[in-house]
Order: sequence, then structure tokens, then C-alpha cells
Amino acid sequence: MSVEHCTVVSLLPWKLTEEKPGLYPGQFNIAAAPKDGISILVVGESVFQFYVGDGRFMPMKEPADVIARSICRDYKLAKLGFKIGEEGTVGPGLFFVEGKFTEEEVKSRFVKQIQDARKEQMDWFEALMNLADDIFARTGRHQAVSDEMRHVCNLLGQTRPWNFDINTLKQTSECPACLSQIPQRAIVCAQCKTIVNQAEFDKRKFKQAS
Repeated sequence: MSVEHCTVVSLLPWKLTEEKPGLYPGQFNIAAAPKDGISILVVGESVFQFYVGDGRFMPMKEPADVIARSICRDYKLAKLGFKIGEEGTVGPGLFFVEGKFTEEEVKSRFVKQIQDARKEQMDWFEALMNLADDIFARTGRHQAVSDEMRHVCNLLGQTRPWNFDINTLKQTSECPACLSQIPQRAIVCAQCKTIVNQAEFDKRKFKQAS
């Protein structure tokens, strides 16, 4: 029997958007979950066009449970750090239940699922932090660390050398000695070797090039 409605439950602290080309409706958006809370999306049936030959198409229904399962599965599979192992799942806090429920009904009726999803997500956050540490240690490039990893770092209240707004790397200022354009975060001008941030230079105990 076809399932008419499912409720997708997200614990993610950012907005989730999933596109399902060929389905109508085919875009599914779930708002960011508040701290220690959840966000939900009730999914109904979608329609797709099935080719029957001779240039003719027949509208067909995609059941709600197929769509909800696809939203959760595809989002998780696309994420770094997601894994399913003997010790459990590590990944985004995202699941669905059959039926049409309000947020309060989900909180009261599916306590165990929410708890399990929260643990999976916290384990995933830790895995993302470890991945970011490894990436930065190997490359030394802030750009190699994803915005998602920075978001998680901020959520966990942790400090990392790779965690700052990447756009600041693109901002420049003028070297007071040679007047060349240098990154605002620069400590020494790459052109003339003038120290442009003495306090940071002393703090890091750099050896000035001759």
C-alpha cells in the first residue's frame, strides 16, 4: 500500500536542501534545527512522467516513503565522514517516520530515534573535526577545509588554526614601505620583507630574512 505522507526529521544546525530532478514537487527544504531541537518537513507523494512510447508520457506517483528515504540517504551519502559500521552510524542527524506529524508529536513519540540521531551527529561532528585537522596538517591550506567543518568547529566552541572566515584571505591592504598590495593578515610583506605587523611577528618569533 502506498504511503501518502512521511515526516523527515533533521537535527542539522543548518538548512538542508535536496533536489530530485524529474519529480514534482522535486525540491525539499528543511530549516536549520535550533540548538538541542529538531526541524521537520512533511513529505507527500510526488509525480513523475513515465514514457510509454510514441512520444507519450503517463503521470505516475512516487510514494512518500520512497521520497523521504531518498532525501535522508542521498544527503548522508554525499557527506564526508559518513559511515555505517559495526559500532553504529556516524553521520548527519537525519531520519524519517511514516505518517504526518507536528514537531511536538515527533518529540513526544520518537524520543529514541531523536536520541540515536543526536549521538550519530555528535560522532560525525567529531569525525569532521579530525578530518579537518588531517587536511590542514597535510596541505597547510585554509581553503582546503570546508565551511561545514568551520561551522562545526564554532558549534563545538573549539579553536583551530584553520577556523576563520576564508574571505579575509582575499582582502588586501597597502604595504607602507613598497606600496604593494598584501593580504590584510600578512605579517611580513612578500615583496620588500618589511614587517607590517610587529606584534604578531614578535609573538610568533619569526626570524627576519636578510
